[in-house]
Amino acid sequence: MTFSTLAVSFQSSYLIGSHTNSLLSGFLLVLGEYGTRLSIVVAVSAWLILSTQPAALFAALRRLHLPSSFIIPITVMFRFFPAVIVEARAIWDAMQIRGLFPTWWTAVKHPILLMEYLIVPLLGSTLQIADDIAVSAMTRGLGSPLTPTSVVKLGFSWRDGVVVGAIVGLIGVFIAALLGVV
Repeated sequence: MTFSTLAVSFQSSYLIGSHTNSLLSGFLLVLGEYGTRLSIVVAVSAWLILSTQPAALFAALRRLHLPSSFIIPITVMFRFFPAVIVEARAIWDAMQIRGLFPTWWTAVKHPILLMEYLIVPLLGSTLQIADDIAVSAMTRGLGSPLTPTSVVKLGFSWRDGVVVGAIVGLIGVFIAALLGVV
C-alpha cells in the first residue's frame, strides 16, 4: 500500500464518518482526520530519509550554524531508521522461511505471536544497531569540540532556485487570495 492510497483511504473514511451519526461514524471521522494528517507527515519524512544522505544533512546543518545538540540526534536518526527497516525485513523473511507467518493475514490473526516473533528480536537488534552507530559516530569524531570537515560539496543549483521561486509564487498567490486581490 502506497502513501497516496493510504491518504485516500483515510480521506474517504473522513467523508463517510462526517455524514452519519453513530459511534462507528465518529471513529471513522477521527481515523480519517488524523490519518490524513499523519500520512502526509509520514510520506514527507520517508521521502526525506530515503533521499538525503546523512553526511550531506550533517554538512548542511553545520553550515546553518545549528547547535551540535540538534545536529547529532538528527544525523543519528537518519542512520538509525533505514537500518531498523532492513533488520525488520530480515527478521520477517526469516519467519517466512520457517513457516511462522506465511501471509500478512496470519500475522493479523495472531498479534501476540507477531510481537513475540518480530518485535522482541527487533528490539535486541535495534540495541546492537544503536551501539554500532554510536561507535561509528565516535570514530568519525562527532563528539569532538573541533569543527569537522566534510567531503560533501554543498551548493545552490538552478533546481533549488526553481523550487524557491515556486514556493514564493504560491505564497504570493495565497496572500493575494486572502487579501481578495485574486
